[in-house]
Amino acid sequence: MKKQLLLLAMILLPLVASAHDIEVKNADGVTIYYNYINDGTELQVTFCGGNYQYQGNVAIPEEVTYMNRTRKVTSIESSAFAGCSGLTSVTIGNSVTSIGDYAFEGCYGLTSITIPNSVTSIGGFAFSGCFGLTSVTIGSGVTSIGDNAFDGCYGLTSITIPNSVTTIGNYVFYCCFGLTSITIPNSVTTIGNYAFYCCFGLTSITIPNSVTSIGNYAFDRVDLTTVVSLIENPFVIEGKSSSYSAFNVNTFNNATLYVPVGTIDKYKATNGWKDFAYIVEGTPTGIKVIENTQKKNATVYDLNGVRLSEPKKGINIINGQKVVMK
Repeated sequence: MKKQLLLLAMILLPLVASAHDIEVKNADGVTIYYNYINDGTELQVTFCGGNYQYQGNVAIPEEVTYMNRTRKVTSIESSAFAGCSGLTSVTIGNSVTSIGDYAFEGCYGLTSITIPNSVTSIGGFAFSGCFGLTSVTIGSGVTSIGDNAFDGCYGLTSITIPNSVTTIGNYVFYCCFGLTSITIPNSVTTIGNYAFYCCFGLTSITIPNSVTSIGNYAFDRVDLTTVVSLIENPFVIEGKSSSYSAFNVNTFNNATLYVPVGTIDKYKATNGWKDFAYIVEGTPTGIKVIENTQKKNATVYDLNGVRLSEPKKGINIINGQKVVMK
């Protein structure tokens, strides 16, 4: 029996040790491991196997020549670079169209990444736990960003989502504490559950008219001061009394919700949105503070520079700031 087990182990050993079809050294001396895909006509970057890990600077080429055959590199396999803590930078060739699930999970030495226009999909957890990421450029070809794609990234301070993206998945920017700026394009229709949960650095958000659903806890644990909704026909969201509130309670109570002119009555009648204490038609124009109570011991002027004894309904200048009084 022991001899049979030993023989089986010897047969399986090459399969365990070799998790790739070929390995090819770049001109810079870095070895990249590949699998054949699409009936052997294309290549996919895969993990190394054994104790070896990708590290330093890695450039994924657009094509590879091996045994006199040249093939395009079209994808990065799931978990291909997962746990490669020594990886500091990656250049992705313009032939790559997909980045698999967990592709760069836990690569905390990675500080920046540029995703080329050729990429159409970013898999779930693709960059999860990449603590060191401070800059991400997403190419204009990306149409979907998978769940948890940037979960736990920090270092990440700002990101612009291209106009090609239609869905922001669940947990995509979950606990990106350092994120201070996010641009959501007018192509996005869905913002998933927990999408920006615990993004403490965010203070304002603009939601385009294309959005038709905002998931549970999407902006929870985020104390926003300004929410600009360009949605003409508001849909129901989970309100502040719900166990699945889309926004933080502090946001509902203290933020100003700017809505399109002529829609304020719709917002005040729609569940979730009507929970905002301060709803104003139009967009922010330098008005930094919104109040519905009078300020005592304040210096108050109207827009013509005439000093007032107390604020009036509408726009006032209080202590040098434009303030809307309701």
